[in-house]
Amino acid sequence: MGASYKGFDFNAFIQGVGKRDIAPLTGSLKKQFLGPNQGPFHSNVYAEHLDYYRPADTDSPLGANTDSYFARPYAVNNGKNNRNYSKQVDRYIQNGAYARLKTIQLGYTIPSEVTDKYKIDRFRIFITGENLLTVSDLLFYDPESVAGQFSGGSSYPLSKTFSLGG
Repeated sequence: MGASYKGFDFNAFIQGVGKRDIAPLTGSLKKQFLGPNQGPFHSNVYAEHLDYYRPADTDSPLGANTDSYFARPYAVNNGKNNRNYSKQVDRYIQNGAYARLKTIQLGYTIPSEVTDKYKIDRFRIFITGENLLTVSDLLFYDPESVAGQFSGGSSYPLSKTFSLGG
């Protein structure tokens, strides 16, 4: 979308998906849940990872959690973490809908009465922001990288970027 008024201009690009279900514990997405002994992409622990099963009689400093989202993890899993989830894939389906403000730009074109004095045909200054806002309910994942070779926990997060130019 865009608009302009008296030398000022504004442009924005918003992208997203309105309805999509993601099964994060299947295919390449399950890499996030394999555990630290499976390589460097599996050693990051987020606050959401702590919502795992802990019995009522546990002495864990985190306390009991019998109504957890995740099954009990194993540090040396030999595939056990994967088996915990593979029988209950539907339980872990997440809402993959999202909206992302990809680009927003505000600019100003200096009037020709000013630029003509300096033999400049046209001069515009602007500021641009990229990837400034993402609205998503997905745990862990960038909603744009849930498929492909570098999906899930193997992709580097998008950077917020600001540019100024003229």
